[in-house]
Amino acid sequence: GELEEAIRSARKATEISPDDGEAYRILGICLIENSQHEKGQECLKKAILLGDEAAKRLLQDIENK
Repeated sequence: GELEEAIRSARKATEISPDDGEAYRILGICLIENSQHEKGQECLKKAILLGDEAAKRLLQDIENK
């Protein structure tokens, strides 16, 4: 479905631009939406390491639930 396609596209974006925090944030969000919470959070953490502030806020929200 659409979510699986989004995951494939986001994965490809992280392969093409491995230093792009936004790509990892998008992949993380897609994985979490697909009930792959642990993998999704790992992607958000990678995005944070790459300087993506939005990923930091998302991860804090997730951890505070």
